Amino acid sequence: MLEAGMRFAYQDVFGGMEHGIPAVRAGEKEIAMFFVILILFLAFGSLLTIITVQNLETSVSLSVFAWHMPMLPLGLVVVFSFLLGALLLYVVSLLSAWYDRRQIKRLRQRIAQLEQAATGSVIAAPLPGGGITAMPMPGMPPDSMPPAQPQ
Repeated sequence: MLEAGMRFAYQDVFGGMEHGIPAVRAGEKEIAMFFVILILFLAFGSLLTIITVQNLETSVSLSVFAWHMPMLPLGLVVVFSFLLGALLLYVVSLLSAWYDRRQIKRLRQRIAQLEQAATGSVIAAPLPGGGITAMPMPGMPPDSMPPAQPQ
């Protein structure tokens, strides 16, 4: 039953199965990716928890240039450094998304300007001779054209 709902990778692009790699539909891919990320997140979180619990008894002091941190359990130092890294990653991602949003807004405005300029350059003026002109068709002699009818 599961195989009935599956398609093969590259089927849409190349017209058939390529390299024998089966792939699922786009919605199923997203669900599968969500579970892969969830499993990796839980595994990493579990590893961090184990390291923290095992190192709660060992105290360390951290010195950065002239600043000295008081004695803290190593597990807490690991957790704090992990949280600080996550916070910095979030800030960098937020700034990048903000820059991308501004860039997209500028590009959309530029597209609107170019579209307006393209539509503004086409002037709809009436054609001389009543607006109906006869154009010769390729391969036909010009004398076989009927005369333009005035309106």
